[in-house]
Amino acid sequence: MGQNDVWQLICNSFAQNPRDVITIPMSKKGKWFFVYTEKDSVFIESGRSHSDACKIKGRRRLEEKKCKKMLEIYYKRCEGQSVTKEAIATTYNQVYWYGIFADLEL
Repeated sequence: MGQNDVWQLICNSFAQNPRDVITIPMSKKGKWFFVYTEKDSVFIESGRSHSDACKIKGRRRLEEKKCKKMLEIYYKRCEGQSVTKEAIATTYNQVYWYGIFADLEL
């Protein structure tokens, strides 16, 4: 699946069903955040339906151009590789990307 396909999958899924998604930390319990789309942009905010929600001020826009790189990092992470430095260098929002990919079972 190419970058454009993954981005469209994310946009379509959260346009049809905006929802809370959980982060997937390696060693502790995740926190919930809300994902939705406007036009072809994906936004995240603090979770809406769970008491253990992330504390995100305002809303954040996920950048389409980061999608492919974050998916590559996510797959490395799933294989048990240490990816923290690479992920942080790519985006401040890495934990939210991981949650979205997991939610979509990528």
